[in-house]
Amino acid sequence: MRIALVTGGSRGDAQPYIALGAELRRRGHEVVAVTYAPYEGMAEDAGLRFVRVSGDAVRIVEELTEAGGNVRRYARRFRQVTEPHLQKNFEEILEGCREADAVVYASVAVLGYFAARELDVPAFMAEMQPVFEPTTKFPSAIVPEGPRGLRTAYNWLSYAVVRQVYWRTFRPMLANIGDVDLGAIPRLRGPWPYLRRTGAPVLCAWSPRVLPRPAGWDDRFRVTGYWFFDRPSTWTPPAELEEFLGGGAPTIAVGFSSVRSDAKIRADLDRILRAADANGVKVVFVGGWSGIPGSDLPAGALAVEEAPHDWLFPRVSAAIHHGGAGTTAAALRAGVPSVVMPFSADQAFWGRALVRVGAGILYAEHREGPGGELERAVAAAVGNRLQAGAQAIGDDLRAERGTALAAEVIERSCARC
Repeated sequence: MRIALVTGGSRGDAQPYIALGAELRRRGHEVVAVTYAPYEGMAEDAGLRFVRVSGDAVRIVEELTEAGGNVRRYARRFRQVTEPHLQKNFEEILEGCREADAVVYASVAVLGYFAARELDVPAFMAEMQPVFEPTTKFPSAIVPEGPRGLRTAYNWLSYAVVRQVYWRTFRPMLANIGDVDLGAIPRLRGPWPYLRRTGAPVLCAWSPRVLPRPAGWDDRFRVTGYWFFDRPSTWTPPAELEEFLGGGAPTIAVGFSSVRSDAKIRADLDRILRAADANGVKVVFVGGWSGIPGSDLPAGALAVEEAPHDWLFPRVSAAIHHGGAGTTAAALRAGVPSVVMPFSADQAFWGRALVRVGAGILYAEHREGPGGELERAVAAAVGNRLQAGAQAIGDDLRAERGTALAAEVIERSCARC
């Protein structure tokens, strides 16, 4: 079977799809990854064919980060940076999916769904976080937490708001693409009633140990476990990093992956260094898209351009990060607690999830507050209670078969087509 994977966004958005592609390829399928240029190397490492989609992934993520947690501002910026490329993107995605027997697409890559419709092949939405399907258990992942006494109603209504903002953002753009047929999709309600009628499975790429499937969701929603794509076998750590981690005080890993907000990151790093020093722990800062700081780091700190999470996190005592779905999952699998300092989108949502399962701390409320709050957060992260909670979850996650379960869902569903 030939399967196209269509995604976009940050590395944390794209990498799980590459992981799924690697599993599908292992099972004998032909797989093509259709996404932005920065992820071509990952696709090649997984042995996938790659089709490049036009656009600047770094700028898109930067714009969305600056939007913070405001859903309308987030949607407006998303439209501004993607609309100029949309016609060409659809042509590229359609060509990338041309020979596919099935398409797996992200909600941020909804053109994958319309390409599948045009080609009359099955389409599977895959989500890294719950965004559209209503529940009273938690809000849509991209909105703030609701008032304490009103959370049941707030949670349910948050999905209606997000659906409307999403559809009002995308529909005008889609209507301007010549080959996209919106005829069967209600103008006001959007595609969700139509998608429900198709009965196509929705792949939820997170762990039920961290976020169980709500009882009200129907059987289309398959919570498979996280989709991990580990470092290539050719990667070797820098000698200075191995030496830095080799002994002495405990170490915390700090990184904000695809986030690019230099002033905020520099200010956060200064606070983190002070908090680490107060607790007698070392810091290794992984640059990611934000780059690495200058040479003015204290003796107990080291900055490196990259270090794969599956190698680094098992070697540290805790991780301080932005709360992206992929980084959160990697820390959980390694069994290390997290201190989450969110910037935008679903990051605070995953921070709250870590708090609920006893494996992390959400520091968002105190980012501009006194440094003592962060010192206490670091102390708690390396303390016995959170260490035990994170290790227990790590044991469970390492036993999950996320990509295998997702591949089985796709295979069974396509066999019935």
